[in-house]
Amino acid sequence: MLEFYYSCKVTADIEKVVDFFSRSENLLKITPLSFLFSLEGKSKLENGDIIKVKLFGHDIMESLITNVSKEGFIDNGVKRPLGIKYWEHRHSFKPSGNKTLIEDRLKIDSAIPYAFIKPLLDYLFSYRCKKVKLLLE
Repeated sequence: MLEFYYSCKVTADIEKVVDFFSRSENLLKITPLSFLFSLEGKSKLENGDIIKVKLFGHDIMESLITNVSKEGFIDNGVKRPLGIKYWEHRHSFKPSGNKTLIEDRLKIDSAIPYAFIKPLLDYLFSYRCKKVKLLLE
C-alpha cells in the first residue's frame, strides 16, 4: 500500500478554501488537461454523495464522499481506474494565521508499480497547489 502526502499553504482564509473544495465542479479547475474530463454529481459535497469522473464521457473513477466537515472530507474510490485496487483520499484544511494549510493524504493499493504512480502524484498535486493559489489568492 502506497501512502502519499502533499501539503500546500495558500494565502486565503479557511472558509474560502473549504467553500472552494466543497464544490465538486472546482475539481476540474485544478486538474491538468481538464478539458478531457467531466464530472457527474452534486455541486455542493455532502456525506454519502457519489462523484463520477469521466474521461471522454466514460466513467474512470467513482468516489463516495464521507466525513464532510469544515476540516475536510474523504473520497473513497468505489470504482477506480484500471490497476488501482484501493483508493482513499483525505482532504484536510487547517488555519495558519492568514493562510490555510491544505493537506492531501492518499492510500493507494495498485497493480501498477509505485515507482510510476509516485511521480504522477507529485506532478498532479504540485499542479493543483499552483492552480489553487492562482484561484484563491
